[in-house]
Amino acid sequence: MIENEVALRKRIGRIYNKRQSEFESLLEYNDYLEEVEDIVFNISEGIDVATTESRIAKYKKENEENIAFNQANKAEMARQWQGKSNVGGVRLQEDAAKQGAGTVMEEEAVQPIKPLSKMELKAALIYAGGYSEESTRRRAISECYDTLFL
Repeated sequence: MIENEVALRKRIGRIYNKRQSEFESLLEYNDYLEEVEDIVFNISEGIDVATTESRIAKYKKENEENIAFNQANKAEMARQWQGKSNVGGVRLQEDAAKQGAGTVMEEEAVQPIKPLSKMELKAALIYAGGYSEESTRRRAISECYDTLFL
């Protein structure tokens, strides 16, 4: 039961993945979060599932570019956090400990969101899925050669 709701929240979270900074006011963001919770509740309780699923599909189709951008941004933030201890534009610097001042927080400039071209969108989707163009190319070549020897 709980596993089903967790899986549902993950699925909905991949589609409805806007952040508070993308809204003009806190009220709009809270309305967005309430809509997401209504969707999760309706599906998990079996209330008007067909209408809710069509609402999700419509939202996904209308916001495909933003969804891909936010997924790529989330993947990039995770890679930065793992590699450089960089989370949400704030970097923890270890050299401050050498000076005896503890840990210093340094804010980085936030880049404005720009619309993506079709090629950039394709690269963002590949990158968000955890693949690089090189790994995709290697897999295609490997599959090609594997079929020759069947």
